[in-house]
Amino acid sequence: MSTEKLAVRLCLALALGFAAAGARAAPPDEHAIPFDTERGIDLVDSDGDTFPDVTEEIETTDPHDASDFPGRRLVRRHRKDSGFPDIACRPGFIQAGSRLCISEIQGNDTFQDAAFQCRTQHAYVCGYTELRFLYLFTNLDASFNVSGRWLGDWTGDDQVLCGNRSITSDNDPDIANFEGTCDRSDFRAYWCCHDDV
Repeated sequence: MSTEKLAVRLCLALALGFAAAGARAAPPDEHAIPFDTERGIDLVDSDGDTFPDVTEEIETTDPHDASDFPGRRLVRRHRKDSGFPDIACRPGFIQAGSRLCISEIQGNDTFQDAAFQCRTQHAYVCGYTELRFLYLFTNLDASFNVSGRWLGDWTGDDQVLCGNRSITSDNDPDIANFEGTCDRSDFRAYWCCHDDV
């Protein structure tokens, strides 16, 4: 190969390399479609209601109708103007939707110890219904990823609900089914919940 051809190829390779490096350095597209790593799919939202189509299909709502979304039948019951006073949470808890307070993530305890720790805070181990409420009516989903956490309560002899899916984005498809059972003597993190005071 001639020196001239080699120089042209080297210049072309360098130019392509710099172009590729520049492309990698570009900021992420804020309108990019999120990707669910557990399911290996893009989380497309055809109707713009903030629930990905796959979440709506799992929840048996219409992914092409923005007025039909998971939890829509409950929305009227949980609006701010429903006659309930503003929420007041105890110290160490944050508001997580209408009338629900939730703690920061708590230690790594057996279920019995977790229940005891929450009771000392005048609360209880957050369960499936509290987390489901949080997922449907707040945008805190990814902040409360249930994977591997206690979701109290007992389901059978020595078995307690625990999270078995990752909630990694708002309206993640796994908000429809995120519970499994774990042995009560496992050590797991958890949240404490209480209703407004």
